[in-house]
Amino acid sequence: MRYNVEIMELRRGSQTLTVAQEFVGGVARYIGRVDGRACVQSPTKEGAVCSLLRRLAYSRII
Repeated sequence: MRYNVEIMELRRGSQTLTVAQEFVGGVARYIGRVDGRACVQSPTKEGAVCSLLRRLAYSRII
């Protein structure tokens, strides 16, 4: 069985933002990471991207 793994990566200065599809408990989820640390998860790619950007906008990570 093969899985289509989708990964989106964005570099911003010294930070790396990544959204990747992973299987959590047998369910496909999109996980948003900053520098390899998982920050957000969503059932949709768009939701994970929006949540990751929103989290960065309201945090001191930027």
